[in-house]
Amino acid sequence: MDACLNFLFFSLMSNPNTPVNKFPVGNQLYKLASNTGRPKLFTTPQDLLSAACNYFEYVENNPVIKYGVYGKDAKIIGVPKMRAMSLQGLYAFIGVCNLRRYKQHAEFVQVIAYIENVINVHNINGASAGLLNPCIVARLLGLKERVAKENMRVEVVVYVPDSGCPKK
Repeated sequence: MDACLNFLFFSLMSNPNTPVNKFPVGNQLYKLASNTGRPKLFTTPQDLLSAACNYFEYVENNPVIKYGVYGKDAKIIGVPKMRAMSLQGLYAFIGVCNLRRYKQHAEFVQVIAYIENVINVHNINGASAGLLNPCIVARLLGLKERVAKENMRVEVVVYVPDSGCPKK
């Protein structure tokens, strides 16, 4: 089948009347393809969970080093700080752009929810212990502090006493 597809492709492209990188109108060469798109990086939910666990271990074992000048001798010292987890960090670590493609399959939904919960709990615990910036964690989690503003209608009644002036 692939040999047939290659033959058709190159025979169409070698035709001098066919513009470069253009297929003739009405072609159906796509029907000859054995598969479409790139194959999945993770074939099972266990593979995805294993990659996520590797990311979790990486975050725990590689804290962010904050350098500062300390002491009367002004020594530069590196202080390890807790590294925040994020979905974007996970995506970069495992080599995907997002998990949208995997969320479409029922077997991956529970694993993805578990991964998201682990990341959220890690960040909330770090923020509540003072190891991570609570404002940044709130943004990562999509939390907002909302102030309810209601349209208040205030009626002002002005009482004008009779001034004693004669009425006309």
